[in-house]
Amino acid sequence: MIQKILIRYHTLKYLKPVQIYYRLFYFIRKRIYHPNFDFSAKNQVKGYPLSFFNFQSAFPTLSSDMKFCFLNKEYTFKENVDWNFKNYGKLWTYNLNYFDYLLQTGLDKKQGLALINDYCKNIANIKDGLEPYPISLRGINWIKFLSVNKITDTAIEYCLYLQYKQLEKNLEYHLLANHLLENAFSLLFAAYYFQDEAYYQKAKKILHKELNEQILDDGAHFELSPMYHQILLQRLLDAINLVQNNPWKSNELNGFMISKASLMLAWLKTMSWQNALFPLFNDAANGIAPGTSELMEYAAQLSIKTEAIKLNESGYRKFSSSKFEMIVDVGKIGPSYQPGHAHADTFNFELFANGKQIIVDTGTSTYEAGKQRLLERGTSAHNTVEMNGLNQSQIWASHRVGKRAKVKILEDIEKKCLAVHDGYKNIGIFHQRTFIQQNESKISIEDQIKGYNQYYTAIARIHLHPEVEYTIENKTFCLNNSIKIIFENAEDINVCNYFYAPEFNKLIEAKCIEVKFKSSLKTIIDFETIIYN
Repeated sequence: MIQKILIRYHTLKYLKPVQIYYRLFYFIRKRIYHPNFDFSAKNQVKGYPLSFFNFQSAFPTLSSDMKFCFLNKEYTFKENVDWNFKNYGKLWTYNLNYFDYLLQTGLDKKQGLALINDYCKNIANIKDGLEPYPISLRGINWIKFLSVNKITDTAIEYCLYLQYKQLEKNLEYHLLANHLLENAFSLLFAAYYFQDEAYYQKAKKILHKELNEQILDDGAHFELSPMYHQILLQRLLDAINLVQNNPWKSNELNGFMISKASLMLAWLKTMSWQNALFPLFNDAANGIAPGTSELMEYAAQLSIKTEAIKLNESGYRKFSSSKFEMIVDVGKIGPSYQPGHAHADTFNFELFANGKQIIVDTGTSTYEAGKQRLLERGTSAHNTVEMNGLNQSQIWASHRVGKRAKVKILEDIEKKCLAVHDGYKNIGIFHQRTFIQQNESKISIEDQIKGYNQYYTAIARIHLHPEVEYTIENKTFCLNNSIKIIFENAEDINVCNYFYAPEFNKLIEAKCIEVKFKSSLKTIIDFETIIYN
């Protein structure tokens, strides 16, 4: 009981006052307020179809026989769609309610309209889909679909308007971060579609505040997930597309949003590998957001230019040569008041060489609370050092963090980064890690365990991509017949199995190198023998 109280205290103490206020306010109001979906006044609202450049097409998730596929799980509704479908977890239900599939290439217009009408018909009984986040995404998708297909329908427009009234009353100030930003982007679309000045002023105010706070000086989204970075970048590009192509308002938001988009594009380009994939740091999975190449092409259509940036405030650093790319994490786990997508992965890294992913983060396969979720967020699932089987930061539930590791960077120059974190201070230990690019062909990682506690077990892990082949000779690993990994001062080395999760609900068996050591460990990664095409 005391432990539960403490972990909740260490979680709640970081919240902003506005989050606490709205949590209490919404909790109380929920017991007395219920949304009113009265369609009797449907003729009082008018929507104005908008103009756009081509949007990025959505991933194909719906077939003509009503088979939906989200997160690598399929389900066919034989008759009517159950908008409250629960069998595959809440995130699948959310995706069903987002209506992204309205924008997939080749979707039949009649099928899209039928789904929208069915949703309006059943809206009074819908549950998860009427939460602010799915309303925000669905609203944008409906507006895009109606506009692109030049559809004017009074009943649909009023149904959409009622959803926006629900959103306006429930903006996610209790969560902030990407949720509130999505609310604001959606309100901006609603403002243009309904030519609503109040929506516009509210959206503009939130966008200015949140984009200034959430986009860091090196262009990263402050939740430090490359996947959410891509999702929000697409939404920002959509908003630029909106204001550039519709004259209802002057372009007062255009320059501001372009400056943020340019920064975000630069960060994403730096963080992406040569094959355009990105490291799976924090909550991240492939197949959810448009890829780096698609976003760069979309930005070019909107005449958005970008320049190279140096990774800085995000806490990520990149070492590279003609032979390899390595991205390391020496930053905090995320915004203190909203680390819901953070993992206990301080000093984690990924390695890309010879056109292939070599050392990888284990990824994210689920948001459902349980053993798998805790495992994937835990320290042992990342390429860093675990002490006494403990997590560096107290990850719990599905999206909660109690005590969290604090990082201090001691040296930060072009080819060297030295930092220490206090995630194990409760057991009298501090972990110091140094990344050094020795030359074009060699990187070293030096770990030191400092503190008064001499009774500990330190394990450094390296998770190999499933396609990597390896051999071992005299405690030296050779990967793909080209990359050598040497461990100095290792007490014991084992190879075990783990499950790599490049996408939601997709687990691939792969190998992990576990190195037990005392006091210090030096890991040398040598690319001298790599042969390039």
